[in-house]
Amino acid sequence: MSRDDFSLIAVTAETHPPGYSFHKYWARKPHNVVRRALEACGVGPGAVVLDPFCGSGVPLSEAAALGATCIGFDVNPVAVELTRATLSPPDPDAYRSALSNTLEDLEREFASRYRVAGRSVRYTVHATVVDCGSCGLRVSSDVSPKRGRTYVCPQCSARLYFNLENLIATRQLRAVFDDGTETVAEEEHLVQRGEEASSPFDHEFPHNGRILAFRGMRTRHLFTARNFEVLTAFAERISVLPEDIRSAARLTLTASVAQCSRLIAYRNDLTTGGPAWTVPGFWVPPLHLETNPLAHIRARLQRTYKGFKHLRGLAGRGTQHVVHEGDSGALLAQRLPVGSRATVAFLDPPYGDSVPYLEFSAMWNSFLRAVPDPGLDIAVSNRSRGDGTWENYELGLARIIAALRPAMKDDGRVIVTFNNKDARAWRALLAALQQAGFRCEGAFYQHPAVVSAKAQLAQDGSYVGDVYCVFLPSAEAPSVETGAISTAIQRALRSHQGTTLDDDALQRVAVTEFLRANVDAALLERLPQIVAEARVLPVPDQGLDAPVDSFADVALALVADMLSCGSPVPIASVAAELHRKHAHLGVLSAPRLKEVLERRFDVREGLVLGRANGSNGAPPDQVARPKTAGQLSLF
Repeated sequence: MSRDDFSLIAVTAETHPPGYSFHKYWARKPHNVVRRALEACGVGPGAVVLDPFCGSGVPLSEAAALGATCIGFDVNPVAVELTRATLSPPDPDAYRSALSNTLEDLEREFASRYRVAGRSVRYTVHATVVDCGSCGLRVSSDVSPKRGRTYVCPQCSARLYFNLENLIATRQLRAVFDDGTETVAEEEHLVQRGEEASSPFDHEFPHNGRILAFRGMRTRHLFTARNFEVLTAFAERISVLPEDIRSAARLTLTASVAQCSRLIAYRNDLTTGGPAWTVPGFWVPPLHLETNPLAHIRARLQRTYKGFKHLRGLAGRGTQHVVHEGDSGALLAQRLPVGSRATVAFLDPPYGDSVPYLEFSAMWNSFLRAVPDPGLDIAVSNRSRGDGTWENYELGLARIIAALRPAMKDDGRVIVTFNNKDARAWRALLAALQQAGFRCEGAFYQHPAVVSAKAQLAQDGSYVGDVYCVFLPSAEAPSVETGAISTAIQRALRSHQGTTLDDDALQRVAVTEFLRANVDAALLERLPQIVAEARVLPVPDQGLDAPVDSFADVALALVADMLSCGSPVPIASVAAELHRKHAHLGVLSAPRLKEVLERRFDVREGLVLGRANGSNGAPPDQVARPKTAGQLSLF
C-alpha cells in the first residue's frame, strides 16, 4: 500500500444489518467502511487483527469474515459479551425456543400486573412527584405551574426540580390499552430509597454530575418497582440456561432495559418521534412512560433472532477468536499467544470527553451483575473520584499504544478512527502514536450513514462522522512542515468562491491533511492559526497543484445527475456523495448545502424535488466576505 492508497478510499456508509443492530450499544462504525479499510491493509486468511477497544465488535466481526483470527479487549463487560456473541453466535432457533419458553412462564406470572379491568395495558403515563424544599408541599409535575421553562411550587412559588434525585413518587395519570383506548388511572407509586428492596442486579452508579448520576443512585431508581421486579425475575431465570444461550439472552435483556425505564419521555401523545432514551444522561422526564418489560423483551427477542441468523451466515464465526475483559495495555503482553503478532490493529479509542461509555453502560452492566472499575476507563469524565482527567487520558492512550507496538508485526498497520473538536483529544492520540514509532500513511473523512439528531440540532458543538487513518511502524520522525495543510485549505477556499465555507468543513480538510502529512502532534496547537491565516489571505489564482473545481458547480451537477432517476433526492444523500467524491473541497453542513442547492432546485423538507421554476441553470455570482481570525473557532 502506497502512502496515498488509503487516502483514496471512497465508500458511502451503509446502515447496520441485523447482526449489528440487535443491541443498542454506542457508536458503531459503518461495517462496509470498516471492511474496506481492513481490506486496504491486507486483512485476509491468516491475518491476526487486534482491537484494544472492541466495543460492539463490528471491526473484529468484519475481520473474521475476511478470514482473520481476532483478539479483542475492552474494560466494559457488556462490550465484551456483545463482541463474543458477534464472533461466535448461538444457534438462533435454540436461542429463540429457550427464551420464548422463559417469557411464557413470566407472562403467566406477571401479566396481571399490567392489566386494568381485565385488559392489557400498552403503556402508562407517570408524572414525577417531589417535595417542595421551602414549604414541604408534595407536588406532581402535571399540576406544577411554570415560569418560562422553570417549574415552581403552587403554594410558595419556590423553584422545583422534577428530576430523579428529588423524585419521591410518581403519579400514574393514564393507561393506554393495546387497542389504543385509554382510561384515567390515578394512583401514586412510592419510590423506595432504602436497601430493603435490593437485589443482585441493583448496583450503585459512579457519581457523575455531568450525566446526572447522583450520589447514592442505584439501578432500581431508574424503574418503577414492578418493572424492576419483572426485569430481575427475567435475569434470574436466564441465569440457568446453557452458557451460549444465556449470554445471548443477557444481551436481549440489556438491549431492552432502557425502554423499560423511567428515561422515556412522554410528549405529544407519542405522535412525534418514537419513545427512546435520547438525552445524554440519566434524566427522568417530568412526564414519562412505563411499559410492560416482557413486551419489550419479546420484541427484542425477534430482533436478536434475526441478528444471530445474519451473523451465522457470515464467514469466520467460531471459538478461535478471543475477547478479554480488562485493560488492553496490561493484558496485551500477558494474553497474546506466542506467534500471533498482529497484522492489523483497529484502534477506536474513547473520544476524549465526548461520551463516558462505561458509565452510561452501568444500567446494562447491572443486569450482567458486573461492576467494572471506572479507574480502568481512560475516557475523560466528570466522575467524582477524580481520575477521569485529560492527563490520565493522555497517559492511558500512550500506555496502551506503547503496549500495542511490540504486539504488531514489523510491517503491521494500525487503523485509527477518531474525531473531536477539541485539540487536546487529537494531540493525545497523535502524540501517543508518534511516540510509539508509528507514521501516518493515509487518511480520509467518512460521513456517517445517519447523522444523529444531536449533531443536526447542535452543529457548532457536535462533530459528525469520523476520520479514518492508517499508521505504519517507522523510524521516520514526524514532519514539522505545514505547507501541505495551507495548500489544502487554500484549495478548499478557492473552490468556495461565491460561497462561505463553514468552519466544520474547513476543519475536516485541515485535520485530514495534517494527518496525511504526518505532522508532529505538538504542532496541532498551530492549526487554528494556520487556518485563520488562510482565511484572511487572498485565495491564489495560481500556484495550487491542480485545477480547483467550484464546489457549487460540483454539487449542482451531482444533484442533476441524481435526479435523473425521477425520484426526489434527500439532502443527506447528496452530502454523502459529495463527501465520498469531493471531501477535499470542504463539504458544507446540511443547512449551508441547502442554500447552495436552492440556487437551482426546489428544496423542501430535506428533499431536492426537482429543478426550481424559473431557474436558468447558472448559480448566481455571490462573493462571500472571508472571516477574520477573531471569528474563527476551529477547536
